[in-house]
Amino acid sequence: MNFEKLLKFLHGLVFIIGLSLLAWPIYLNLSTWPRKPAFDFKILWIAVDIGLFVTFLFLLNKARMFRPHINIKKRPPAPLTPEKKAALNFWCSIREKAFSGNLDQMKLAIIEADKFVGQALTNVGFSGENTGDKINQIMSEELGWIRRAGMKAHEYHNRIVDDPNFEIDSSDVKKTIHNFEVILKELELINPADL
Repeated sequence: MNFEKLLKFLHGLVFIIGLSLLAWPIYLNLSTWPRKPAFDFKILWIAVDIGLFVTFLFLLNKARMFRPHINIKKRPPAPLTPEKKAALNFWCSIREKAFSGNLDQMKLAIIEADKFVGQALTNVGFSGENTGDKINQIMSEELGWIRRAGMKAHEYHNRIVDDPNFEIDSSDVKKTIHNFEVILKELELINPADL
């Protein structure tokens, strides 16, 4: 049985089933009937459901030969260029300072991270007086979430720079470093597997 004949058969079968689905409620609800038919139509609908399920499984099995054979291969990671390797090493040193537990080192890490992200944005073509101006230039709707994360990190940086007595919290520092990393990952300067 070829596919076109099978399709015509199924089209006719669906038409007959649809017509019967419309006709049976009219047939059962006519007020001219002295009594309801003795046959229980629940059995008929259960049989129709089973038949449709078996037909679905049969067609699914037949349709397997028409499915596309997609081979998904992961791209091997690009080799690290000397610039990316230096950027990754510098970022790892920032992370070490941020996660050290020393308050002065954590503040220094946030300041260095903000400067590093600002320079990275400059290298890809964003301009502005500070990192916040560069982050605000990320206007694409797809990258809006990156802008929000970057602005949160930059605002935390500003609080540290503006108030020397600002008390930082290690969880806030981790969130800020993570928000900066979001931008760096999108710019493909760092790879999460390398951290």
